[in-house]
Amino acid sequence: MFWNISYWEWIGYIIGVIGIIVVSLPNGILKKFEKYFSSDHLHKKITWEEVDTIVIAQQEAADESKRTQLVGWFNQAGLVEEVKIPGQQEKEALIQIDLTNGEKIRMSPYKNDFLVVRSGESHMAPVIYWAKQGDISRLMAELQREGEVSYET
Repeated sequence: MFWNISYWEWIGYIIGVIGIIVVSLPNGILKKFEKYFSSDHLHKKITWEEVDTIVIAQQEAADESKRTQLVGWFNQAGLVEEVKIPGQQEKEALIQIDLTNGEKIRMSPYKNDFLVVRSGESHMAPVIYWAKQGDISRLMAELQREGEVSYET
């Protein structure tokens, strides 16, 4: 007995502390390396002031509320994953956002979600990634039905 606490109770405390350390240590290590293995850095949000034009299905979006809504949807996109698809840069996009700095953001359907190709002055080579955002996916599905556009994925 030590401080009127039995040795078995001390052993229980020690096992508990070791258990907490064993469970939390890998989480801390993984969190530290997350920035190296995560693809979230690919998706950079844009502001309304940066947008020059938005082209939806080869027609410039004249309705300002739709343009604002599309920028908001784009900024909400998540679950980003980098993909390598040869020839994707030349593929025609259903939605294209031209920024004032010369950068182009082209979006096309991909596996019930959408593929983003960012190219322009701020990137040496185009960055291609797969993103998820329900409203943009629904808009693309609607545009595909209306225009009977077929996209191979």
